[in-house]
Amino acid sequence: MLGGSGCPLRCVNWCSLPLCLFAVRKPVNESDSSPLAPRMRSDAERVTLLVIAISVMVGIFLAVAYQLVSLRSQSWLLARAKKNAPLLSLAGFFVRLTALGLIVLGLRFLTNLNMVVLIIAFISVYTILSAISLYRLAKGKGKGGSSKAPTQVLL
Repeated sequence: MLGGSGCPLRCVNWCSLPLCLFAVRKPVNESDSSPLAPRMRSDAERVTLLVIAISVMVGIFLAVAYQLVSLRSQSWLLARAKKNAPLLSLAGFFVRLTALGLIVLGLRFLTNLNMVVLIIAFISVYTILSAISLYRLAKGKGKGGSSKAPTQVLL
């Protein structure tokens, strides 16, 4: 049976099947509230959203900090040790990766941050920042002049 109280989609007024798909529907459990009115979030949902937002901000901060430390350490290394730069760059990469892992591990045990969201935010922002850095490096080499770090090892 379609329409009225027997309508499977709980439409407000009697309807036929084609109109039923576009009709205003009553909420399943609440007969008085409007389905178009914004739903009030519970305190637990608000806390969850706040934790997710803070996790995203921490992930963005870690990505920007990691990128800056990476660029600074590479430029410092290239200015001082040109002969052993590739080997020292690889060692620096492992040191930075270990430090980042310890920071994330510390955040995991000391806070209630959502680690999946934090890591996804970190990976996304770091990928974008690395792409911008590579673009600037390639653009600097393509103009005939040398870029700031022509022998930069990209780690």
